[in-house]
Amino acid sequence: MTQKYFWTQLSLFAILCATLTACGDSSKKNAGGVPEQIPHQKGESGFCGSLKMPKSGAKLSFCTKTFSTSVRPPNVIYFFHGLGGSAKDIYKILVPGNPFYELLLRLNPQQPPAVISLSVGARETLPIEPTGDMPPSLDDFIHFAMGKIETQMKLSYSPQSQPARHLVGISMGGHTALTVSALSGNIFTSTIALCPAVIDFNPFDDKAIENYINRAGMVVDRSRVADMISMLRSKFSNVEEWNQRDSIQLAAKGGFQGPLYMSTGLKDEYGFHVGLMKFEEVMWPWRNEHLIIRHASGKHCSFRTVELASFVSEHFKTGL
Repeated sequence: MTQKYFWTQLSLFAILCATLTACGDSSKKNAGGVPEQIPHQKGESGFCGSLKMPKSGAKLSFCTKTFSTSVRPPNVIYFFHGLGGSAKDIYKILVPGNPFYELLLRLNPQQPPAVISLSVGARETLPIEPTGDMPPSLDDFIHFAMGKIETQMKLSYSPQSQPARHLVGISMGGHTALTVSALSGNIFTSTIALCPAVIDFNPFDDKAIENYINRAGMVVDRSRVADMISMLRSKFSNVEEWNQRDSIQLAAKGGFQGPLYMSTGLKDEYGFHVGLMKFEEVMWPWRNEHLIIRHASGKHCSFRTVELASFVSEHFKTGL
């Protein structure tokens, strides 16, 4: 298992996908929701498509990857990319030689987990409306999109034999994964949030923002923080709405009960290491061996590779 921080490459995917063809054939048009077939390694399959969500009205774009065929359907990983990313980012990760790709193949050589990458719009992964315990977009995702996508992938599950479904998110996608995990009950077996957008201040208070930057230290990139604040203010109308989707406040309500792995670098350019420290403090009453919160050396999305591999090996086999 390589010690390189392989997930840090994801922050470059928006640029890579514009210049390289390995993200999938970007010249193909996916009209009318018709699945777009993507070239893969021998014995693997995958496609991209889109769905119109019935309650929220949003268009959900997705890409899939399966590794082998088996009588028994595989477990499933739902992946949320970061700000400015694409559902096709997954095709830059799941290639021979990439540590995550090799890890998935070793977990269960007879049937590695299938992967579903999700995206709605250019600046967010899944829109979680700021009000309600089960917002329309989350209801759409759980009760409509998951079944539709898994059916298109020919993953046949019986009510008595459901797979283990896992959430993986990076950066803003990490925030989305945490929100979905907290609001969806026990649907997902485990959650991994790498460099998640966890903040401990009011994004509508300019003085609080300045204080946050000062507390985070010299490592913070003000332009990145400004971009994050702009996105949050476009998504939420006021601090009351934000509070309903704030990961720290969801944690204070005991919203995270399943196995959870979180990590960010102590030199995170967005300052997310500050928010993660507060999250860890709030989660202290619910601590157990399945809650792993780490502050790794390095920048945005740094983490301890071997430790993450251990978490994945333990929990991603759970299910069928």
